Amino acid sequence: MARVMLPSSLPAVTKDAAIPIEQHLGDLRNAQVRLLTLQGDIDRLVAQLRMEGATWAQVGAAVGTTAQAAHQRWSIDGREKHRARQQRLSNKTESGTSGND
Repeated sequence: MARVMLPSSLPAVTKDAAIPIEQHLGDLRNAQVRLLTLQGDIDRLVAQLRMEGATWAQVGAAVGTTAQAAHQRWSIDGREKHRARQQRLSNKTESGTSGND
């Protein structure tokens, strides 16, 4: 399966003293919002595909993973576990902690 590379709207990662850390943190928050939006879009598409009869193998192939991984991610139980994990990550991001400091 061919992977599609999307152009990045952000510059390459370099240490640039001219750009304040607050700007980078803002860019990170904005990227997180875009990511969550895209993840929601994918979740809705998978749900629609499953309602239309797509198999987990077809869903997995479309996103570059296995049927089992797709099922674990988007089945009802998997979706709830994923949402809980994303909420924990979002809470850590909002509070500015990563658990690795």
